[in-house]
Amino acid sequence: MSITTRVITAMLLVAIATIGMPALITLFSAEQQFRQPNERGREISAVLRSVEALCADQPPVGLVCPKPRPEDFAPRPSRNRSGIPFIDPRPWVAQAVIVGVSIALIMALGLALLLSKRISKPIQNVSAAAARVAHGDLSARADIQGSDRDELSTLGQNFNRMAAHLEAQATMRQNLFADIAHELRTPLSAIKARLEALEDGVMPLDLEAIQRLSGQTRLLERLVEDVRLLSLADAGTLTLELHNTDITALAKETLEVFQAKATQHQITLELHSHQIIQSKVDANRLQQAIGNLLENAIQHTPAKGRVRLELQQTTQAIEIQVSDTGSGIPPEALTRIFERLYRADASRNRATGGSGLGLAIVKTIAELHQGTVKAKNLSPHGAALCITLPL
Repeated sequence: MSITTRVITAMLLVAIATIGMPALITLFSAEQQFRQPNERGREISAVLRSVEALCADQPPVGLVCPKPRPEDFAPRPSRNRSGIPFIDPRPWVAQAVIVGVSIALIMALGLALLLSKRISKPIQNVSAAAARVAHGDLSARADIQGSDRDELSTLGQNFNRMAAHLEAQATMRQNLFADIAHELRTPLSAIKARLEALEDGVMPLDLEAIQRLSGQTRLLERLVEDVRLLSLADAGTLTLELHNTDITALAKETLEVFQAKATQHQITLELHSHQIIQSKVDANRLQQAIGNLLENAIQHTPAKGRVRLELQQTTQAIEIQVSDTGSGIPPEALTRIFERLYRADASRNRATGGSGLGLAIVKTIAELHQGTVKAKNLSPHGAALCITLPL
């Protein structure tokens, strides 16, 4: 049964219940009130007939039996106290009931048609847009009508937001596949070129050549591992091994891992923590997130710059912040740097800008810990990336 049919049926039933039932009760009451005088008239006629029969058989002595008249046997209309005879109201009441119920039904039908059209139109719009989305047209949107507080308008708005999110995810997925293919092609091309040079004798097979090939292999391996980690997170199968961990010691250990790379780039690494911070986290994943932040900061910090790792604990959360003295983040990129394969500087490649998945992994690990990540620019220069984990 369609919505229009249901609304019309409901309105007609309401009209019958609100108009028809009181009208029927009124008609029944009028019938009862008119029946009482007629019953008294029939009782009087019965008495007169009894007297007539008695006089016909054996008139009593001294009793004069009047001759009954025909009008004596007819029901006499009752009179009120003023002497005005009652008039049978049933025909007029019945007519009024029929007219009233008919008008009510017509009005209910018109109102039902108006309401059903108003209700079914937005739903039809959403249904049509949903059918287009189901057939692959993610650009379909429902035509929203009515005020923002209307439930049907809210339904249309929620559907449009869902469709926009699906379209954005589809676009991101397409770009992700294309970017991953490009990122995989880069180290593979380098490895292939070096191997061909070694085969042709252009490049000698020495320790340096082997180290370069090994470096390209490690880059390729890390990219594949990053893609695997994000795929597991998307599938909901990436689990955490939570243990009570000394986050201060974990941060210090992670900083020491990047000390050689920072020294090579003439960058100073600093750790600032005024207390020993402990919490229940996945130590390996959190160390990976901190390492990605440090690597990102080192890549964007010029020589003789400084990268600072700061830990702070509040009453409700733990904050892990990595700041640098680089050129900062473009304003339009502040909300996008945690997207997959996004680079604020489009001219950067894998050699200068990383795989483009490091900060996306940071966000994934933070969210698995029920935490958040954010980026901001510092004054006068530099940027800071912060992980916030709830206690």
